[in-house]
Amino acid sequence: MKPYIIAMLVPDAEETANWYKENLGFEIVKEVNYDDQGLKVKIVELNEFQIEIIENEKSVSPAKCVSNYDFGKPTIQGFMKLTFIVEDIEYLITKLKEKKVEFTMNLTLHKEINAKCCLVLDINKNLIQFIEKIN
Repeated sequence: MKPYIIAMLVPDAEETANWYKENLGFEIVKEVNYDDQGLKVKIVELNEFQIEIIENEKSVSPAKCVSNYDFGKPTIQGFMKLTFIVEDIEYLITKLKEKKVEFTMNLTLHKEINAKCCLVLDINKNLIQFIEKIN
């Protein structure tokens, strides 16, 4: 078994797809509108992994449901973060900082999992983790 696609609800599919393209190197591979359902869908892909970005005019942000919601420390049950394995985390961090990507955790060494990692927020405050395995 191999991960293939994850879907996320966002306030603006176009803006989100462009963020993943410009900041993480994803390619927009498909765009579909379901006007009768109030949905816009964009699918972005990187290394055979896809994110289905769905704009639903009826969706709501966690911040509108929970007062003082901290996107860097999610408390709403469900998927918490998206994690990517990378070859050179220091290089990635430099590039993300140049692009003014928001970090919630700078480079950290996790000895218990033999990895270096960091956490960022995407344009919609979804938590993204990057991990570089250490031998």
